[in-house]
Parts: sequence; C-alpha cells; structure tokens
Amino acid sequence: MGNTIEVKFISVDNANKLIPQIRKYSGESISKVKKQIENQLPVLTWDYLKTPEKLQDLLDTIKSFEKI
Repeated sequence: MGNTIEVKFISVDNANKLIPQIRKYSGESISKVKKQIENQLPVLTWDYLKTPEKLQDLLDTIKSFEKI
C-alpha cells in the first residue's frame, strides 16, 4: 500500500452532504461511506501506480468538498 493516497475526514459538521461526492468517485454504499466518515477511515483511496489516469477524478472530487 505504499503507492496510495488516502483521503479521510477528521472533523465533519454534516457528513450527509459529502456522501454523494464520495459515492460518485468510490461507488461504495451510503452506509459504508457514512461509517467510514464517522470512524475517520479513508473514504477515497487512489493507487497512483496502477491507475494514474484517475488523478483528475480524485482532484475534482476533493475540490467538490470545498464547495460544500
């Protein structure tokens, strides 16, 4: 796992607003994403050696959190 970038939230006021953007990138279920946020687990994971083409998707998803 040394070639991955993981994104997690330390403090969130309203996790429900983040779930649609996370699911759009990850494809995970609502309950799984909510549990990951609540337990401060990574909600987005990207292996930059296996899928370098997904970098822009990851960046777009992260930027979408700033608008919430």
